Amino acid sequence: MSPRQPWTPLAVEALKHMADGHDQAAIDTVKRIHDRYGADAVPEVMIAWVDTVLAVLPGDVTQSARNGIGLAFMNIDSGDVTGADEVPPAVRWAGRFLVARAAFDRDQAEALLGSFTTEQEYGRAVFALLDTCAGVLRTAGRL
Repeated sequence: MSPRQPWTPLAVEALKHMADGHDQAAIDTVKRIHDRYGADAVPEVMIAWVDTVLAVLPGDVTQSARNGIGLAFMNIDSGDVTGADEVPPAVRWAGRFLVARAAFDRDQAEALLGSFTTEQEYGRAVFALLDTCAGVLRTAGRL
């Protein structure tokens, strides 16, 4: 996780709830972050989740992301791998955000954060990113 912020314990709690399959508890925890620390804290939390994932991935993910990598999605339960066109838009958004952060592509990450036209889209993307990060950390034995 990024340097300790006042919301860090809640961000970790949300990851743990999601990794344990307690989706509603994870959503409620993210809402508490929003209510307690404001809307601007949520993108910071999202970045912290991604940075936590990047820290546990093997190899030089940053260099791979900068060199250009194909974005594919694996269903952790089934092992099936699909392309970006075959996953829900929020999941695709989460993958793109993770890759942008890995590549230190601030412009792309900011564009993605500004791409939502509704609160529902934004909420689905936050949930998808949380689910993605928790899944990776659970699979890596970190949660």
